[in-house]
Amino acid sequence: MPTAADAAIRCKDGAQWSGGRWIITPYCKDRQLVRVAREFGVRTTFNAVRFSVSEKRRVCRVVGFDIRVSQTCSQYRNDRRRGPIWIY
Repeated sequence: MPTAADAAIRCKDGAQWSGGRWIITPYCKDRQLVRVAREFGVRTTFNAVRFSVSEKRRVCRVVGFDIRVSQTCSQYRNDRRRGPIWIY
């Protein structure tokens, strides 16, 4: 259930209005991830994404290619590049 504090938070494109300017916050990035996921037909909730790493990983595997959430999902996607593999 959203609280009164949640209702006071203004999010836009993954950023939160705070102190007279927009700042990127994990809370608003999760809100945007859920919004984008729903646009693609993924059934999820904000609370599920916010409080479950496995749900966030699942959603990111489906919609993480979208530029709007690619940074949010970078650690959960399988195709991201890792550093060089050193063979000794």
